[in-house]
Amino acid sequence: MVIDSCEIWELPEVFYELIHLTKLKITNCRCFFGSPEAIENLISLEVLKLEGCLQISKVPDSIGNLKKLKFLKISLNYRLKKLPEHMDQLKCLTHLIVNKCWLSAWPESIGNLVNLEVLSLSECTRLSELPESIRNLQKLNILDIDMCVNLKELPEHIGELKRLSNLRMFNCRALRKLPHSVSDLEQLEELRCEKWAVTHLWTPLLPSLKNLRFVVWTLDSS
Repeated sequence: MVIDSCEIWELPEVFYELIHLTKLKITNCRCFFGSPEAIENLISLEVLKLEGCLQISKVPDSIGNLKKLKFLKISLNYRLKKLPEHMDQLKCLTHLIVNKCWLSAWPESIGNLVNLEVLSLSECTRLSELPESIRNLQKLNILDIDMCVNLKELPEHIGELKRLSNLRMFNCRALRKLPHSVSDLEQLEELRCEKWAVTHLWTPLLPSLKNLRFVVWTLDSS
């Protein structure tokens, strides 16, 4: 089900009965601020996308009730400042995409999303750090932190992500050093960053990254 560019404040009451709904996409509903009670009843939901809903300031704790949710995308929601701790109950989640939001930190409980394969935080410009618990995401293939311009460091134990194959970190201009464990990313195949980052951050580590086949030099921001 797609709800696009509608002047609604919350989901209609009929949503309380859609217990078999598997996909829901709400886009460009600028007045929509969320309906926690309705969402928690969508127990069969596997895909949830909230994009361009400018009034959403929080994700309800009850999202943890969506036990079958596999794909969650929240983007262009600039009032969203934090995520609930109860997200760690989403054990089936494989894709978590939170782009262009106003988050300054992530809950440590993200490390309990043990089936997560894709984590995207691009253009979360207030984000200054990632939780150390990210080391527990042993199925993670893709980590996207493009345009996280205030991110100052990567987690010390990021090298424990043994399946990480794609790292996107274009224009992370506050990031001036990498943890030593980065050299343990044995499956890393593609790195996206600027020329200065390759030269100053990654060059000393390249001999240890045997599977790194592509270094994508995007437009230098320095």
